[in-house]
Amino acid sequence: MKLIVPIVRIAAIFILVINCSNGDSSQDSQPADIVAGNQPDKNLRILFRWPGDDFATKQELETRDKIGQLISERQIGKLIRSGTGMGWMDIVIEVEEKAGAKREIEKIITEISPESKFTIQ
Repeated sequence: MKLIVPIVRIAAIFILVINCSNGDSSQDSQPADIVAGNQPDKNLRILFRWPGDDFATKQELETRDKIGQLISERQIGKLIRSGTGMGWMDIVIEVEEKAGAKREIEKIITEISPESKFTIQ
C-alpha cells in the first residue's frame, strides 16, 4: 500500500508533463506538422519565447490569436496550427513565398505587439 501512493503520484506527474508539453520534447525542436495536404517546405513557424518556463498568459494567447487572424484575413498564408508550451508559443503557417510572407508577418506583429520577442523560422 505504501508503494502505490508514490507510484500514482509519479504517474500523474508524468501524464501532466506529457500533456502540457504539446508534443514538444524540447524547446528547440520543430513541431510535427502532420496535417492533410500540408507542405512543410512552404511552412513558416513564428516562435515567441520568454524567460523561464511559464505558460502563456490569457493576453499572450489573445495576441497570438489576433496575429493568426490577421495573417489569414490579409491572405498571407494558411494557418496550419498554433501551440504553446513552457516558455514558448508558436504559429505555423503555410505560405506561397517565404520572403514576402516574413516581411508581412513582421509588420503584423509590430502592429499588434511591438514589444514581442519572436523569430520566424
